[in-house]
Amino acid sequence: MSRRKPFAGSQRGLVIAFDVGTTFSGVSYSVLDPGVEPEIKGVTRFPGQSPGGSSKIASVLYYDATGVARAIGAETQLPSVIEQAEDEQWTKVEWFKMHLRPNSDTSQPAYKHIPSLPPNKSLVEVLADFLQYLLACTKSFVEETMLPDGVHFWDSVKDRIIFVLSHPNGWEGAQQSYMRRASVLAGLVTNDPEDQGRIHFVTEGEASLHFCVNNGLRIAEDEGIVILDAGGGTIDLSAYSSGSGKTISFKEISRSECCFAGSIFVTEESRTYLRDKLRGTDFYGDVPRITDIFDQTSKLQFRNSDEPSFVRFGGRDQTDPTLNIRSGQMKIPGPDVARFFEPSIKAALKAVVKQRSDARKTITSVFLVGGFAASPWLFSKLRDGLQPLGLSIHRPDTHVNKAVSDGAVSFYLDHYVTGRVSRWSYGLKCWTRYNAHDTEHQRRGYITDDISGKLKVVK
Repeated sequence: MSRRKPFAGSQRGLVIAFDVGTTFSGVSYSVLDPGVEPEIKGVTRFPGQSPGGSSKIASVLYYDATGVARAIGAETQLPSVIEQAEDEQWTKVEWFKMHLRPNSDTSQPAYKHIPSLPPNKSLVEVLADFLQYLLACTKSFVEETMLPDGVHFWDSVKDRIIFVLSHPNGWEGAQQSYMRRASVLAGLVTNDPEDQGRIHFVTEGEASLHFCVNNGLRIAEDEGIVILDAGGGTIDLSAYSSGSGKTISFKEISRSECCFAGSIFVTEESRTYLRDKLRGTDFYGDVPRITDIFDQTSKLQFRNSDEPSFVRFGGRDQTDPTLNIRSGQMKIPGPDVARFFEPSIKAALKAVVKQRSDARKTITSVFLVGGFAASPWLFSKLRDGLQPLGLSIHRPDTHVNKAVSDGAVSFYLDHYVTGRVSRWSYGLKCWTRYNAHDTEHQRRGYITDDISGKLKVVK
């Protein structure tokens, strides 16, 4: 655990990080007291959760016909809400974050399954509704848990709260613009340019590095590491080496990368399998339910391709041995479940190899974080693929699904990254190396370059 410097400000403050994920979202925060070392905490109570709470909620909203959000987060999973949504024909909105993706990333086949937004709601409005909900939940949590007077504390800092919004590697100005507009609409900040300075952005890869550092990550100066953040929609990779000096610092050693191969694509592979297997049967209408239950249970538990997975979706009277369905439970062979994971695993391994190839220092280790990182099968297959390459893989011994939100707060407090690799380079071609077999080069002739000593074509 790294020790951070005491807060040097003259008045109390508050930093809140919103990790809006494709499937699940979380909030972390830190109270800033002058002269006191800031501590990172998480919001662990949201409306609709079971007693005891959780640090994550579903990134799901229900809208009625007028465009009003009627249920958000954990509330959308309550049986009473689901029944009301069906009766009143509410529109379920999920995976809305994927609509923010850059236009260049639409080649992924599973994009055709991403649910559409309601016809009367824009992407900015949906994101704003969700951010507004997260802010309200954070306010209630801080007011209820902070002693001696959380209500007074919130009122004293509410107009100068620092907000940190995370996003996948590679998302840039266009995506940040949407997020900033949604922040204004949600009431996080106003339209005033100076007030919007309270909004900060961090990539999920860099936030995950900060999380790992705060959980004990240390590396030698001559080695490099890859942070692999496996989430619901994306797998983000960033390569770093340790900086020189007495203070903790890191520098990027390769251009960060974002693969659209997160856990939702495993779910979509299962959906395709179930549609093909059950098409033309009495159980075809149960495909959405079976897929949802697989996503919430079997996908997270799968660890051995030699053992089948079981999905209980119905009553004891629902049986068809030819479809591997007995007493409302469907058996899916282990090799088939393993195939659901293959595209994501291959994409992650390919991206790690590219990071190692492009890095300025030797990559020795991969650190796996994110909600998808909790999958035993993903971890074991990545380990099997990386060990022959001389790479070790590790997972922090804490809640990896909190990596981005906790790390985003640390990004603001600690600033461990002191150097980054530009995603793009610009310039003009100064000279062309002479090729003796090129007739055009023969015609133009050559001269010797004074710096490199190589032959170059005469302009």
